[in-house]
Amino acid sequence: MTKIKSLTIENFAGLEKVSVSFDDNLTYLVGPNGSGKTSIMNAIWFMFQGVAERPAEKSMAPLLGERFRFLKEGETTRGFMVIHDSDLCCDITVKRKMTKDETKVSFEAERDTVSLNQKWLTDLFNVMMISPDRFTELTSKQQTEVIGIDLSEEDKKIKDLKEEYTIINRKLKDIGTPVQVEKVERVNLSQIIELKDEYIDFNNIQTEKQANIDTYKKEIDKINETIEENNKKIRELSEINQQQEKRRVKGEELLNSLPIPEQLKNISVLDQQIAAAAEINEKAKEYENYIKELGLEETLKNELKENKQQQEGVLKMRINKIKSMELPFDNLSINEEGELLLNERPIKKPYFSKGQLLKIVPALLSKNAGKMKWVFIEDGNLLDKDMMRSTIEYLEERGFQIVMELVDHAPELQAHIIEMKECRVVNEYDNKVK
Repeated sequence: MTKIKSLTIENFAGLEKVSVSFDDNLTYLVGPNGSGKTSIMNAIWFMFQGVAERPAEKSMAPLLGERFRFLKEGETTRGFMVIHDSDLCCDITVKRKMTKDETKVSFEAERDTVSLNQKWLTDLFNVMMISPDRFTELTSKQQTEVIGIDLSEEDKKIKDLKEEYTIINRKLKDIGTPVQVEKVERVNLSQIIELKDEYIDFNNIQTEKQANIDTYKKEIDKINETIEENNKKIRELSEINQQQEKRRVKGEELLNSLPIPEQLKNISVLDQQIAAAAEINEKAKEYENYIKELGLEETLKNELKENKQQQEGVLKMRINKIKSMELPFDNLSINEEGELLLNERPIKKPYFSKGQLLKIVPALLSKNAGKMKWVFIEDGNLLDKDMMRSTIEYLEERGFQIVMELVDHAPELQAHIIEMKECRVVNEYDNKVK
């Protein structure tokens, strides 16, 4: 575990030169408003992260502001903070120097083998510990991120699946409930038309045959008329008659050789079928569309069911991920919007009292506090005596190094006490029973 042992700061935010030490368990900062108590806390922040107008990298959380606002013109801020690292079994001095143009940090350790840098400091520091109230001012979703729970991947999957579910459901509503229609088989219209064309060709052939017969009949009739006329003139026209007789015989032979036409086929039946086919096929089309709609409805319902199963799967993964994080409270949850809740309530006022929040927030933040579990409690006077005692006991049992700000006098609890006035330390002592 890592503890802050002492701090010396020169020319910083109204503090000309202040040296203080901190108890491993509990230190009270006592003094009226404006006495420099908050400046001590900002100085600790400065020693860990420096001052900047904006973070240079994502992992940093510097004291935000312009350098010249923290030091007098032409002067230099110097800070020395001693940290005891129980894992390394040594004290480490952090030195930080700030001018109006730059900030530098260096380290001294009792053991030369210790490797120290800004990342080491950054890994120790949690800006929310400077003031747990800052945590309650965050949105519930930001609180989730601060305690190190990243559900963005699961939440994105759930969001995408919900959007997909909405689209599928909209399609399902658009097609409505398919209206059942009479099942009608399609008529092969082209086959009927082809058959009609065959009938027409056949009938044309038969008509042509009949026309040939009629033509020869007319010819023979004319010959017979001629024979009748020539019979009156047999003698005068015997030669002609003989020739005509030969022609008649030949004509009869040719007539007998001509094929006899078959009976004409009824095209009107096919015309009726063609006329009826359009109506039948329209009904068949309606039935086919009905079958398609049934299939589409079944497909969309299956897609909705599968989407719901996927959502349930991702939610289960999300729940398992939260459970695997070993959160400090069993009744801590994170809703679908990624909001952090305790007993289904946001972790902030008025859902919890200040005393309750002073117990809840450090415990939550300690999950990512690393080796240094350190907390600064502002406005300790707002806690009654019993709440103050129970809060301190709760945090001490969990290994926190506590610094509590008090406007009035220190309560009768064993602690290290720093009394301040006009940005100076006027008294520093322990009231512990020896």
